[in-house]
Amino acid sequence: MTTDPTATTSEPLAAPPSPFGAEEMQDLDREDVEAGRVIAWLLCFFFLYTIVVMSIAAWWTWDAIRS
Repeated sequence: MTTDPTATTSEPLAAPPSPFGAEEMQDLDREDVEAGRVIAWLLCFFFLYTIVVMSIAAWWTWDAIRS
């Protein structure tokens, strides 16, 4: 008998049974997609907000230097 931890077996490991039913899994998938969309919109908004604020700060700094 070998105790080599890197040895592979020919049988795949069985997945544990899911505590959720098929309908619940579809609901979870749908909620994950909706959450992904909301996160994407938030990231886009914060990126654009950062660009606008950075542009205003750059203009303000440039104006202060020239005066």
